[in-house]
Amino acid sequence: RTIIGYINIDLLSPLGDVDLATDKFVINPLHNPEFGGKSFGELPESVQGDILDYSFSVSIFPPHTDDKEVRRIFARMNSTGAKLNGAEIRNAEFYGVFKTLADKLAEEQEDRWKLWRVVTKQDVARMLDIEFVADVIIAMANGVSERADKTISAFYEKWEDKFPFKTEASKRFRAVNSTIESHIGSDVVSEFFTGRTMFYALFIAVYDIQYGLATSLATKAK
Repeated sequence: RTIIGYINIDLLSPLGDVDLATDKFVINPLHNPEFGGKSFGELPESVQGDILDYSFSVSIFPPHTDDKEVRRIFARMNSTGAKLNGAEIRNAEFYGVFKTLADKLAEEQEDRWKLWRVVTKQDVARMLDIEFVADVIIAMANGVSERADKTISAFYEKWEDKFPFKTEASKRFRAVNSTIESHIGSDVVSEFFTGRTMFYALFIAVYDIQYGLATSLATKAK
């Protein structure tokens, strides 16, 4: 429904429940800065062609099923069958500011973290690197807390529309990774702090020294 509505809202008319406020939309600049704010008709013809030629595997629901219910059904289907982990389910449930930021920061650190043996190719494929970023930023913003799916999902929901510390959190996150590389070194990290659990402890310790866990992200670091 979402793809069809983006391509041509009139194709949804036979459903009888078209809501222009939700069914008609443009690309979110957070998701694609190049084409942000553009409707399907405003995209280059080559991009339109790529969208029209893309093949999807789909599940068909009754026409009265709204988007929120579809996401809830998707989460229930995959939360008990162990086919998808918490990070993958959140990737399907959330689309906003915090999710986009975690995606971006994980991608930036991917090569470095693989070198340090913090994450594996399989971790990246299962989005566990993104979950790790979310874990760290939550600790930066809210202090160290229970590292559980329900906790992470609660913050995804809280910061779905607005994450007021986005710029400062990004700056500190990148700075701590750089500090670890310059002061501790790749050899030490890859030998003694491999895996996400050990590296989490290292990251938080360095962050606490560099900024202080009690320091609010609302306070810009010098």
